Amino acid sequence: MNTNMQISSGSTTVLIENVKKSLKRPAEWLRQYYSAVMEREINDRQTWSLIEVQAAFFAGVMPADYSLLLRAACCLWFYLALKRCRRLFQNI
Repeated sequence: MNTNMQISSGSTTVLIENVKKSLKRPAEWLRQYYSAVMEREINDRQTWSLIEVQAAFFAGVMPADYSLLLRAACCLWFYLALKRCRRLFQNI
């Protein structure tokens, strides 16, 4: 019975690793795309920072029926994300 549990936990670990790889694949594609566009290699953290800046921008710009308070919060999020992104890219 012990060996059956070890086998099932081993297959669960393999399954979890496969799911992690599948979830990271789109970010890896974006990292490669950003690297090609910028003509230099960027890391995963910089990729996620660029994704956050884009998400913050679209959250503030796209929906036209936001309240002013929510739009101001999105603008603040965009500003802070952009500031973090610039700091990450200045270290290169």
